[in-house]
Amino acid sequence: MNRRGVANLAVLLGELTQATPEQAQEGSSGAAALKSTVADALIETLSPMQKLYTELTEDTPMLLPPLQAGPDAVSGDALETVARAREAMGLLPLN
Repeated sequence: MNRRGVANLAVLLGELTQATPEQAQEGSSGAAALKSTVADALIETLSPMQKLYTELTEDTPMLLPPLQAGPDAVSGDALETVARAREAMGLLPLN
């Protein structure tokens, strides 16, 4: 892994497949093959999220009420969530 681009692809593939970069690169014959393998692993990793996104965005009865209520109806919940997140990260509260 002496070429930076190939090394980056091997690290990415390793993360996607829970392998070391060296293990991930085994069996690949060149950068083009490695790119293809990374693309396949990325598609496989992201497909469950893509499926869930599609299901959620097609659920119009669930999406419409908050959208129709407008920002004022949800801003209290959002501010509370942001405050909890800031506290969890150790940031000062917004005043």
